[in-house]
Amino acid sequence: CFLPENFDVKKFEDYYVSPSLYGYYWSGEIEQGLEELAKIPENQKMTIKYEDILAAPQVSMEKIAEFIGKEYCSDAWIAQTVALIKSPQSNPNSLTEKEQKRLNDSCKKGFELLAQQGIMY
Repeated sequence: CFLPENFDVKKFEDYYVSPSLYGYYWSGEIEQGLEELAKIPENQKMTIKYEDILAAPQVSMEKIAEFIGKEYCSDAWIAQTVALIKSPQSNPNSLTEKEQKRLNDSCKKGFELLAQQGIMY
């Protein structure tokens, strides 16, 4: 029902994907990303948490602009970027206890790799 000749929008929209699948994907992206970051000199890196961006978008974007260089990031760019920041529509606490455990298990490797870099959540 997902192939072009038989595509069914309703079946696509109703298709359930376990959140743990996204957790495994996220962990893999974290692993690959950290490997690439290791190749970059420390003075060319900045860490900012997603939660901090949500909590204080203006301050976070100003920090990012300062890091990149204010000559590349106008006040208009900062304002446009801040306007795009929205709170997530999903909440892992809305999952069943079983799904929460599966999601946590699937994210474990990514969180461990971040912790090894001193990035704690």
